[in-house]
Amino acid sequence: MIGATVILQEQPNGDLLYICRRKGSNPDRKKYPMLKCPLCKKNLHPVFNVSVKNDAILFDIDDPRYRDFPRNHICKCAGCHHTIGVHYKSLKERQL
Repeated sequence: MIGATVILQEQPNGDLLYICRRKGSNPDRKKYPMLKCPLCKKNLHPVFNVSVKNDAILFDIDDPRYRDFPRNHICKCAGCHHTIGVHYKSLKERQL
């Protein structure tokens, strides 16, 4: 993460939970694209490039419809405290 501190916690089901603390220093005052929570629209964490932001699918893991959806990592929203799964589209998925 850029300008943020990341804590990794292993969950009982084997997932890695990303907890982002966004109080890092930013001496260049650069603004990076942010992933936003799909439920409360608060900022989750910054990403390096706009293409990474556009290729990310965010969903609530607690929702039974998305429980078995493939995910690259999960993170906890600082605003609504829901567990959010993040799936980055592959090249084949982007072409579809």
